[in-house]
Amino acid sequence: MEGSSDEDVASECTRYEEECADEAPPNHPGSSSSIHMLSLESVSQLGNEIRILLAQKENLQTELKHLSQEHSRELEHVMEALLASQTRLQELKATLEIQKAEQWQMAENLKDRQQVILQF
Repeated sequence: MEGSSDEDVASECTRYEEECADEAPPNHPGSSSSIHMLSLESVSQLGNEIRILLAQKENLQTELKHLSQEHSRELEHVMEALLASQTRLQELKATLEIQKAEQWQMAENLKDRQQVILQF
């Protein structure tokens, strides 16, 4: 049943339970009907367990979908924050370069003035 849908699995379980019930031997003293009833009960119990597991699977898939959506939104917010930080970093680097250029220009002006003062 690999690759089957959940509905196919549930349908197959129900079909198998019905087949087992139809094939039940008549209840004769000393017959193997008690063994057959035990296996029919086992099949029925397994069918119920499969249905429960399928319901749990569906619930887990729904929860996973919601968590994935939350994760996507959180990732989007983190990416936006990262982009804003990168933009701010570029602005600060540009400001630093301007300040370095201004400081270098002021240092050059100071040297020129010192030279003028030393010539007098």
